[in-house]
Amino acid sequence: MAQLARQHAFAILEENALAYERALGVYRYMVRSSRDVRAHKGLTTVFFDAASGRQLATWLPMGAASGDTIRSWISALHMASMWGWPFKLFICAMGMLVAGLSVTGVLIWRRKRQGKAKVRAPSH
Repeated sequence: MAQLARQHAFAILEENALAYERALGVYRYMVRSSRDVRAHKGLTTVFFDAASGRQLATWLPMGAASGDTIRSWISALHMASMWGWPFKLFICAMGMLVAGLSVTGVLIWRRKRQGKAKVRAPSH
């Protein structure tokens, strides 16, 4: 990972995981780096062959491929895992707003439907 950091000019901020993927026969080493968008649990990854230790692949969240950069940003925004608690609070408020608009929309629809039903009902 240090070699990859020097090669692609990024800083390693913290180690996250070293996992063995039994089905693939590879080790996955993940760190949070200066290429990560998220504030926690970085996604900068190196894959090694479990038998030989040979490096198989790398994945950088930003800067290597534009599609990966877009995916990293969308994922981080979706999970509100950036910009700290103010952004999380903003996302929570937006969720409450959407829920409130949904409820009021159903109530307005129901009242209109009841009103039309009263107009159509014959008077005695």
